[in-house]
Formats: sequence, C-alpha cells, structure tokens
Amino acid sequence: MISSLLLFTACFSSKPIPTQGFQSIQLGNTMPPKGTPAWKGFPIQDTLFQENEFYWRGTYLSFPQGRVLLEEDFGQEAVPPLGIINRIRMETPDVTLHDSFQVGMSVDQLKSLASKWFVLYLEEYNVVDISTEKYPGLHFLVPGTSILTNDHTSLRLKHINKEAKIVSIVIM
Repeated sequence: MISSLLLFTACFSSKPIPTQGFQSIQLGNTMPPKGTPAWKGFPIQDTLFQENEFYWRGTYLSFPQGRVLLEEDFGQEAVPPLGIINRIRMETPDVTLHDSFQVGMSVDQLKSLASKWFVLYLEEYNVVDISTEKYPGLHFLVPGTSILTNDHTSLRLKHINKEAKIVSIVIM
C-alpha cells in the first residue's frame, strides 16, 4: 500500500478525512489537466460521461489493485463544467478512508461503525447505496445481488447480506 497520506476534505465536513494512499486531493480542487499521462505520481486516464443533456469529465487514477475516479462538476451545452472535482469514487482496497473504510470490507464491518444507516437500491446501476448521518457525504456501494428481500422500497441494513463486500466508496 502507498504510504503517503491523503486528506480528502469537502464542504460536507468540518474535519478532514485522513486517507492513506495519496498526497492531497479535495472536493472543490481543480481537475487534473486534460490529456496528462500522470498526476501527483499516479498514471491517469481521462473519460467523458454523458447522461441526457448533462456531461462531465472523469479522471481515473491507477493503483495496483484498482482505481480512483475523480469526477468534475456537471455541464450542459450552454453552461460548460468549471473543471472542479465534484465527486471521488474509490474502487480499490489500496486506499483506506478515515482509517476505517476500505473497498472490500464487509457490510457487517461497516455496520459496526455507526448506529443508524440509510439503504437505497439504485436499480439502474444494480447497486445498493449505504450511507449514515455520522459520515455525511460518504456513500458505500455493494452489489444489488446482496439484497435479501424482494421489497426494495423499504430496505434496511438487515436486508443486505452481512458478508457482502463494499465495491466502491463515493465521496460527494
């Protein structure tokens, strides 16, 4: 694992979130320059996302076991994006967030870190979004196949397989 320290901080929190794996990246920072092969010591690859009339650029930072995606703010034809980091999606166990959260940890491990959790099934992406007021702005994603009930409208953490693994952590 990379030994340097990253501070992911954001508008949602008055305290920085210490993370092992980077130097310093924050929501609200400027995106890496387009077409750059490496940034802050990491190989990167740009991509462009589009949904309906909205579009935004993403930059993947490569790690040995996965990647981290930096996404810019949304743009439209008349109002282009400003090139600001709007969301960070961790898809690698190479980075530990807040000394507790890591891709690959189980729902049971996650459950022990807060008392009240919100669970939402995102059918379009076939993932379950798990969040808590204790860590605002953090969303933990597990595969939709982890749901133990057919009723997806009133999901609770007990309806998710406790052995299900976090596949992504989204900071927004």
